[in-house]
Amino acid sequence: MHSRVTIQESRFHDWARAFTTERDRLVSLFGARALRIDHHGSTAVPNLAAKPVIDIQISLRSLNRGCSASAGLHPPLHDYVALLATIGYTHVPHADDAWCPFFHRPSAWPHTHHVHLVESGGDAEQRTLAFRDYLRARPDVVRDYELLKRELADRLGRGELATLDDYAAAKTAFITSTTDAALAAGYPAIAIELPVVTQRLQLRDFADTDFAAVHDFASDPDVTRHMFHGARTVADTRDYLRRCISAQAERPRRIWELAIVGRDDDRLIGACDLTLDDDGDGDLGYILRRDAWRRGYAAEAALAMVNAGFAQLRLERIYAMCEAGHAASARVLEKAGLRWVRSVTHAHQAQGRWWDMELFELRRAEWKSMAS
Repeated sequence: MHSRVTIQESRFHDWARAFTTERDRLVSLFGARALRIDHHGSTAVPNLAAKPVIDIQISLRSLNRGCSASAGLHPPLHDYVALLATIGYTHVPHADDAWCPFFHRPSAWPHTHHVHLVESGGDAEQRTLAFRDYLRARPDVVRDYELLKRELADRLGRGELATLDDYAAAKTAFITSTTDAALAAGYPAIAIELPVVTQRLQLRDFADTDFAAVHDFASDPDVTRHMFHGARTVADTRDYLRRCISAQAERPRRIWELAIVGRDDDRLIGACDLTLDDDGDGDLGYILRRDAWRRGYAAEAALAMVNAGFAQLRLERIYAMCEAGHAASARVLEKAGLRWVRSVTHAHQAQGRWWDMELFELRRAEWKSMAS
């Protein structure tokens, strides 16, 4: 039983930092199984007063794959309960366990963090993100929601609501109607939530200050040997970086060219991209500085982009082409889940010659069926 709930004035930047810290722990715990990890709830919305609890949603390829039944739990839960317990989370059994298991830490109230597991692309995931994104875009709705929360907190304190569960239930009508309006308006936003974080890497947008690091690998003839553009001059690199940064402001954004940065040392080691074509498919590419080769970074970044393309951009197909005979690049694409489709003779003319290429692709249905 909880007789009070404390609504704090917005501390959005502090809460965002707290989410980032916890997200990094969860990435290390879940690895590639977590297709996206989102901050949601009131602490994820600027200028919204909130209980100081970091709500986190982890999207998985499936809640019904790769987990064992035990202790009477729904089959997926046993493994996730054990996994999250290693970093202090307690599972709360409830009627929605089959499609949205809930965990919190610490075990006793007040909680600091909540975690919900959902299936990528499912109704639970989409409704949560639609509500968050709609509030981020609508200050008027934020104001109405805050007024409601403060009123309900006062009623809880006066005993008109008996428990925190009653407080949450009293918000349901507002949340449901607002979420329905958000979905009707086209939310959640179709975009990659940045940065994309993997076990060892962080994929983020480029900045002007990245020029020296980018030119270091973009001008290397060994690194660019299999690229149509070849080694870049200083002017070429400046133009490339300018185009990458300009694309960040486009709506809808079609070019997701991201810097590959080491999580441990914040060192920029390459770039990876998804470029959306006129059919709505994604063209995958990557480039890595020479001293970062043969460490699995390229496959790790490419897999992260594939997952983001299907889980967040809702693509139906991702494809890539590599030069015929470039076995290392073909292996990277295969590790990212793409399969060879066909050889393409004289696919492109550049640097005074015709290039023979190999086409690889992965379709959404195949991605969905892949083991995590």
